Amino acid sequence: MASPAHLKMPYRFCHNARARGSGGPASALARPGRRGNSGIGAAILCLLLSLYGFGVFGYITASFASFFVERDAASPETETSSSADLAALRAEIAALRADLATDKGRHS
Repeated sequence: MASPAHLKMPYRFCHNARARGSGGPASALARPGRRGNSGIGAAILCLLLSLYGFGVFGYITASFASFFVERDAASPETETSSSADLAALRAEIAALRADLATDKGRHS
């Protein structure tokens, strides 16, 4: 019984194709030296290119983030923390600490 032609096609990418050296993508995985340079220089170049790619991606992400932060800071509806707000919070924390210290003194 002959199998349909569409079922035969995927078999050229299996492990038997690597052993035969059919020249497809699977044979490139079996013998990496046959396609391109695979020495230490290529590994270093790959490392440098990936670091460069991560750096560019980080730069673009930071640019988008700073754009949105600046846009929100310029908008009158959004509240941003100012030095006056921070000073008020510090004063409130100091008052709470003083209250806790007096409460500890009463209970001891």
